Amino acid sequence: MAKRPRRQPTAKDIGDRIIDATLELIVVHGWSPLPLSQIARSTGLSLEDLYATFPSKAAILSAYFRRVDTMMASAIAPEGEPDATARDRVFEVVMARFDALAPQKEAVRTIVRDLRCDPAASLCAAPTLRRSVRWMLECADLSSTGIKGLLRVNGLAVIYLRAFGVWLRDDSDDMAKTMASLDNQLARAENFIRRSRLFEGTRSHADISSSAI
Repeated sequence: MAKRPRRQPTAKDIGDRIIDATLELIVVHGWSPLPLSQIARSTGLSLEDLYATFPSKAAILSAYFRRVDTMMASAIAPEGEPDATARDRVFEVVMARFDALAPQKEAVRTIVRDLRCDPAASLCAAPTLRRSVRWMLECADLSSTGIKGLLRVNGLAVIYLRAFGVWLRDDSDDMAKTMASLDNQLARAENFIRRSRLFEGTRSHADISSSAI
């Protein structure tokens, strides 16, 4: 019987290999000192081939967080709970994102630590954060477009970053501290939302009356 030809790696396969190798190297060497040449060597790629996929470390980081966005979305029930408020849906989405980040938590901690010491790199990472926040809103069935969408993005970004800071320090199995922080942030936002009706959902009139993020 003739052997079946080996499947050639796709662009996604190569991208995932680079992302995975980078995350492993970050834990050992840090984010800022890590050169692209070392990432290329660890994946068996030439520097030219690495550049063809990711021309910078920022591009690798952006691709990693895009992968997290996809994992987060896949963990959300397509139809969700019919009686869930916008606040409930956002809570579920943000916690699903933390679950997706959890396997690479040490690498994420190192990236955050190094970015805090590199303002220029932090500015470069800002668009990636905004993209992810917009995606979180859409996964929670809340529009991220228009003036209301812009305010939603800004509001959720603050809530997410505060909960994210707690998550980085929370090593418990049940993430109780993270959930408590997120719930508290959402409760505080709900008071504002009830006055402004800024975060009206798209599912029903009943949802609009109690919507929150």
